[in-house]
Amino acid sequence: MFYPQPLVDTHTHTHIYIYIYVYINLSSCYNEYTSCRQQLRESSIELRNLEAQLRAAYITKELAAQVAEKEAAKMKEKVRKLNTSCRYRALSFLMFHLNGSRHGQIYGEANEA
Repeated sequence: MFYPQPLVDTHTHTHIYIYIYVYINLSSCYNEYTSCRQQLRESSIELRNLEAQLRAAYITKELAAQVAEKEAAKMKEKVRKLNTSCRYRALSFLMFHLNGSRHGQIYGEANEA
């Protein structure tokens, strides 16, 4: 193993070289660990099947969210149209009765224009 040589022959810088040595060893262990995980994941049929099921579940969840969004937009549009329609009907009703009462249409009298 490589041990860095101190530049100054004192013990004050020794702890820095120990930290470097530990860091190098830990990083090589981590690289081995990740490569072992990668090999295990690629070689295990069960893990590949579970990964595929997980991907399918995420896709299904995303599609369900999109459908719910579309349904909410449709419902919002229906409510907007209903509100507009109700306002129009209320205004028409008021206009008819206000105009009718002026001209006597409420009581069945003909408008003589």
